[in-house]
Amino acid sequence: MLVSENIPQETVNLQVDNRRGLIFDIDRYAIHDGPGIRLLIFMKGCALRCLWCCNPESQSFLPEVAYFPAKCIVCGACVELCPEKATQMVEGKLVVDWKLCKSCGKCIERCFTDARKLFGRLLSIEEVFQEVKKNVIFFKNSGGGVTVGGGEVTGQPDFVRDLLKRCKEEQLHTAIETCGYCSWETLKKIMEFTDLVYYDIKHMDPQKHKRLTGVLNEGILKNLIRVSHEPVDLIVRVPLIPDYNDDEGNLRSTAEFIMRELNLSRFKRVELLPYHKWGAFKYERLGRTYSLKSLEAPDNEKMESSRKMIESYGLPCQVGG
Repeated sequence: MLVSENIPQETVNLQVDNRRGLIFDIDRYAIHDGPGIRLLIFMKGCALRCLWCCNPESQSFLPEVAYFPAKCIVCGACVELCPEKATQMVEGKLVVDWKLCKSCGKCIERCFTDARKLFGRLLSIEEVFQEVKKNVIFFKNSGGGVTVGGGEVTGQPDFVRDLLKRCKEEQLHTAIETCGYCSWETLKKIMEFTDLVYYDIKHMDPQKHKRLTGVLNEGILKNLIRVSHEPVDLIVRVPLIPDYNDDEGNLRSTAEFIMRELNLSRFKRVELLPYHKWGAFKYERLGRTYSLKSLEAPDNEKMESSRKMIESYGLPCQVGG
């Protein structure tokens, strides 16, 4: 199943004009997602469910309400406002029934301490570009530009394409970050106005890839081959997850695939991204469970040995973005 087939009809209805995109965050001083200083725009919605995902608020194609207990003064206003009765006062504490919550955002209206936050706003191209224009001087001085990530950019292809086109009209450098789980037509449409593509490889084995992300990787790898033949710069990113995809066999298979299958004329490097659990706390705030709580980040020795293994195939490689 392709990502476009996984988008709920509610989101399609919200975007009938294809001029608004569902965005959950904008990072105004990103330095690890392309050359120079970047504006990093996070599109909401992704068809994958990677076990280690550090941005669970990016997964759903619909807006979501998060609850931050540490900021809550237990005033009870949200209890009164919730039309679904999803929030109740129990023994002096607020308890959220996430199965009832429809993320309507009513509880946010009178939450004066920001204990409630809505992830996902529909913004027009021009509304986003107002943020872009505020940062043009930093782009020009640093050789930076605009990067669109997620979530997954191919989940909202028309909006992303039009946004990138708007950036290119201002002669700005553009980049996207993608898992490649989409039709080739969708990805090619976006790349028409893209200078640099960051492309994720989660695992080479199709069944292990499915266990880790929820989907098979056949189409992902085919799209990567096609991307390598397009007039764009290419960086392959591999998240290293201890005991899941960091074994020697998988890393060698990854390097061999790149060497054997890709056109390397505009290939820049492999980036190995060490696992971290900085986003683990976000799951509880969304009423979810993080399954990798006991997993520890790989040490420097492991990251360096992995880098050297990739480099032994003649591929430039670095740790981190």
